[in-house]
Amino acid sequence: MSRRAVVLLVVLGAFLLGSLFRLWNLGPQVMSDDELHAVRAALGHPVSEILVTYQRTDNTIPLTAIYRVLLDLGVKLSEWQVRLPIVISGLLLLAVAPLWAARRLGWRTATVFAFLLAISPGLVFYSRIARSYAPIVLFGFGALAAFDAWWRKPDWRTGAAYVVLAALAAWFHLGAAPFVVSPFLFAGVDALIRRDRRGFLRLMVLGVATVLAFLAFLVPAWGSLTALVQEKHGELHLTWEMVRDLGLLIAGSRLGWVAVLFGIAAAAGLANLFRTDRRLAFLTVTAVLGHIAGLLYLAPIGHEHPLIAFRYVLVVLPWVLLWVARAPLKPVLAPLFLALLLWAGPFLDLRLWRSSFSHHNDYMTFMWPRPEVGPRQVPDFYRTLADSKEPGAVLEYPWMAVWKVNRAFYLYQEVHGRQVVVAPARALLADERLGFRNMVPGNPEGFLASRARWLVVHRNLTQEEMKIPPIIQLDERFRSLFRTFGHNMVVQLYQAWGKPDYSDRRIAVWDLDRVRTPHPLAPSPIA
Repeated sequence: MSRRAVVLLVVLGAFLLGSLFRLWNLGPQVMSDDELHAVRAALGHPVSEILVTYQRTDNTIPLTAIYRVLLDLGVKLSEWQVRLPIVISGLLLLAVAPLWAARRLGWRTATVFAFLLAISPGLVFYSRIARSYAPIVLFGFGALAAFDAWWRKPDWRTGAAYVVLAALAAWFHLGAAPFVVSPFLFAGVDALIRRDRRGFLRLMVLGVATVLAFLAFLVPAWGSLTALVQEKHGELHLTWEMVRDLGLLIAGSRLGWVAVLFGIAAAAGLANLFRTDRRLAFLTVTAVLGHIAGLLYLAPIGHEHPLIAFRYVLVVLPWVLLWVARAPLKPVLAPLFLALLLWAGPFLDLRLWRSSFSHHNDYMTFMWPRPEVGPRQVPDFYRTLADSKEPGAVLEYPWMAVWKVNRAFYLYQEVHGRQVVVAPARALLADERLGFRNMVPGNPEGFLASRARWLVVHRNLTQEEMKIPPIIQLDERFRSLFRTFGHNMVVQLYQAWGKPDYSDRRIAVWDLDRVRTPHPLAPSPIA
């Protein structure tokens, strides 16, 4: 077998590994928080309004429009349909970025780059989560690669590719704009240094085409856009702790010393790139630093939180990984370094892969310790269920689609080990146009139509959440919701279905199979 064939097999192995990380246990994942912004907007607004309105919730106009078109065609949105554009974007990056690197920088760099892309926690997580970040990473990477090809050898096809990809990146998320327009600064300086008048004129033409492409989607939504920018713009607030944690997220490491090694490798790789391909080195540095400078100027609300800041810089991550891939490591050291990054990341924690809540912020901020619950904090039912051989998922009620106020369910799942379905207390997400498997309407009909075996109704979920360290303060709206909805549902189901199969001061449990097919001589297996 030729060396080229061996390298292709290795790159294919990296693609398969990255695909496994991105697809494992994805079907049972509960959608929550920001993932539902586009779904809510699609349910509540027509396409004509979606395409010309920037909303405060950052619902992503093109994704929302796609979902609304499906709804108008009579399609019941499922979790897979909502996530499909994101998953495809993540997998495409895994495929095309190493192939580009192989043609541009050689197979040795492409091989290491492929594995770095495959195991990068940020790229893995956001290739699973129904937000705009995987598409903008793909489009941003393609835009910069196309600009590089166009600047080295001007061609209308690469120029058009840049314009389209840059516009798509900014359309999916305006935060990508600083990154995709930064190459003009590099090219302008390069043209001036080389006194390339023709190149400067070509650059101006490309700039005009890019501006027109941006205006095509900005002008129709200009009123809402200006209002959104004013509302989202805040004061710059950076701390050492935030920068440190952001560095850990970029490196994909829970250990500071591994993140330092990652930074050293990136610096060494960039220095090596300057020696071998100075123009590409300057282009990537300009794009990365230009994007960071743009974010610092805009100071979007929430940037002081490491996880939110990480989303804003995710578009530059493949290029930082490319620098790492160019580090002058001996062939025997590169696999050891990749293994070290994998060991220091979140993926060796089996709880992550078994959870129905692996997109929870507590899993995403893997460099921080997750909450733990003691034996007395877990209702006895969950431990009994862990020992039971009866199959079936657990349906939890009441569910509030805000990660920070929902920690108990994923902690309890780590005890009982069953798949979890949730039922929201509020009616919006009970829309009949949704066909979610992991989130069902919070009413008796929705419970019985679910795929779950056991329904667990929490009498006052606030009391359970408030006992999980670190203690979080729930505002009154959440306290009231958890207190009243849980209690009222217990009363309603007691009247409709009779006594629960298990009950204590915190929860009431019904065996849904028994309720679906009642028989007086068939006791519940958990009685």
